[in-house]
Amino acid sequence: DTGMGLERLSSILQGVDSNFDTDLFIPIIKRIEELTGKAYEQGERGFPFRVIADHSRACSFLIADGVLPSNDGRGYVLRRILRRALRFGRLLGIEGSFLYKNVDVVCDIMKEAYPELLEKQDFIKEVIRLEEERFLLTLNDGLKKAEEIMERARQRGDNVIPGEEAFMLYDTYGFP
Repeated sequence: DTGMGLERLSSILQGVDSNFDTDLFIPIIKRIEELTGKAYEQGERGFPFRVIADHSRACSFLIADGVLPSNDGRGYVLRRILRRALRFGRLLGIEGSFLYKNVDVVCDIMKEAYPELLEKQDFIKEVIRLEEERFLLTLNDGLKKAEEIMERARQRGDNVIPGEEAFMLYDTYGFP
């Protein structure tokens, strides 16, 4: 083991500059293009695509390995990864659940090396879809709460919200 990782080795063997330009990621990025109606670009403008592609894979593998979204431990890591991908989806104009739609592509890419992904494909999609729906409801409630907090600050003639309220948005509603 050289410690290079599958993605780095693939980029060298395929003669491309980035892990995200390999056949391990391009199909996922193409799927994201279909879902958003936007074209992937290199550089900073493509960053949301790369985050979503990477996080689609991470979530799929974590769930296949038995990790479920929760408020602590590995489950909390999964939840944060999934929520981060959803926030980047919003930057690309996606308002609803979408991450679960990438699972089929991830499983197809990795099926030979990781057949357990195919065996658990439907379960992975369902776990992601349910977590997405829960978070989107929480996020929408949080956006309403944030607007109330900002309105109170405006009424006080203030441009700053109290730290306790900012923390509550993070802790209760999953704001970054």
